[in-house]
Amino acid sequence: MSGIVAASCYSGGISGMCMYALIGLCLFIAGFLFGRISRRRGFGGSDNQATESDVGCELYVGNLPYETTDEELNKLFAEYGKVISARVIMNRSSGTSKGYGFVTMVDESAAHDAIEGLRSREVKGRRIAVNEARTRPRDRQE
Repeated sequence: MSGIVAASCYSGGISGMCMYALIGLCLFIAGFLFGRISRRRGFGGSDNQATESDVGCELYVGNLPYETTDEELNKLFAEYGKVISARVIMNRSSGTSKGYGFVTMVDESAAHDAIEGLRSREVKGRRIAVNEARTRPRDRQE
């Protein structure tokens, strides 16, 4: 892209249109780089905007029956406290369940109650496993 801009500017100095193109390109690159840096360092967004990652306690639910839906998972955990989100992980290519999911609950006490109450519970013929979710280690810095 910069080669096109440079070629059009070469013939007689920098015209007004070419100057705007260069400024726009510089602003685009600066915005892109600043966005990546600020997200990596935790800046950006409003301070009072809550997201799933900074509110609640995330649980891993394993050995789920393959026909379990997000709504069923939500209902199962709602017995123990307020659920922020419940999602069954799906295979991208086939669209079928992978047999596990994640549930985010509002507070740790509700999450621990759910772990104790649902551990080894049978759901549609399968004993589910419920544990606190672990963060996956990153292989590379972004």
